[in-house]
Amino acid sequence: MNYVVDTRKIVKALLFKKQQGNCAECKRPLDVKYGLRYFTSLEYGGTETYDNVELIHVQCGNAGTKQKRTVKAWVLQKGGKKPQEIAQELGMSLSTVIRYLKTE
Repeated sequence: MNYVVDTRKIVKALLFKKQQGNCAECKRPLDVKYGLRYFTSLEYGGTETYDNVELIHVQCGNAGTKQKRTVKAWVLQKGGKKPQEIAQELGMSLSTVIRYLKTE
């Protein structure tokens, strides 16, 4: 007999356990509507592997996409500043700014 293994479900189950059932962005418990966020997006060569993804609420992902665009637009407009200065001016955490800069 041949079995089809859905590795995405396995990765999600492992991440759910690793994150103790909480969203990686807001740290609240995950509900029915959650998905994967990639550290390196698939379009930039990222993979659907355990070390490249985290679980987040859908609404946190939407907010994150908006923040990422804000960071990229700021860098394009003003450029040349340190991540600490960008975080301070945009009112974001340093780790968030650094994560978004790495995915450019």
